[in-house]
Amino acid sequence: MSEGPNQGRMVRYVLASGRSAGQARPAMVVRDWSEKGNGCVNLQVFLDGSNDAGAEGTPEVFPAPANVVCYGAGEVPQSFSKYTPLTVWVTSANYSEEKTPGTWHWPTIAR
Repeated sequence: MSEGPNQGRMVRYVLASGRSAGQARPAMVVRDWSEKGNGCVNLQVFLDGSNDAGAEGTPEVFPAPANVVCYGAGEVPQSFSKYTPLTVWVTSANYSEEKTPGTWHWPTIAR
């Protein structure tokens, strides 16, 4: 098994914007750009519903702006949604052990 951030691995992403900026959320790696060892990946970040309003370009107010794709419960992705976004696509996120906003890190394993 590869130890890198390959597709399907779960990581933690630190929100860079919105009312929960600086807090980590679970994320799934959907693309690994880190061929050069820099830890750069694309992620689907799982948001905490309306608690994360405004996170990473998601709307503070609904409906969403035309350029934001929202995934609502039981809905097909669409430009406008009356639902709170549940995931957000983050591109080119870099790895950071310091857990800097806008970066990802490995989850802490409880022992």
